Amino acid sequence: MVEKLGYRVKLAEGAWDRDDYVAGDPRRRGEDLNALSADPEVDVVQALQGGFGSAQAIPCLDFDLIAANPKPLVGYSDITALHVAIYGLPLGHAKHLAALPLGVACTLDADAKTLTVDEPALR
Repeated sequence: MVEKLGYRVKLAEGAWDRDDYVAGDPRRRGEDLNALSADPEVDVVQALQGGFGSAQAIPCLDFDLIAANPKPLVGYSDITALHVAIYGLPLGHAKHLAALPLGVACTLDADAKTLTVDEPALR
C-alpha cells in the first residue's frame, strides 16, 4: 500500500524474526534500527508494529550513530519508549503499518504530508 503512494520500502533484515511474541531478540532489533539509521537510502524509519519489545532494544542502540544520521522514527504505543530514548531527533507519533487496514490510503497520505511539509502540522 505504501508503495502505491510512490514510496520505496526497505525492510530491516530482522523484520520477520520471531522470539516468542516479539520480533526477534533485542540485540537484532537494536542492530536493525542502527542499520536503518545509518542507511543513506532510508529517509524515515516506520515501525511495522509496537509492543513491549521496543523497550528491550534500547540498550542495543548506537545513539552516536543515530544522532549522526537523524531521521523520523514513526510509530506509537510502546514505540514511545524509543521516542523517549532517542529524544531530540525528528519523531513521529503515528500508526504502525500493521495497524492500518487495507485501503486506508488517506491515513498514509496524511502521515506522509506530516513528514514532508516544511511547516509544523499544528500551531
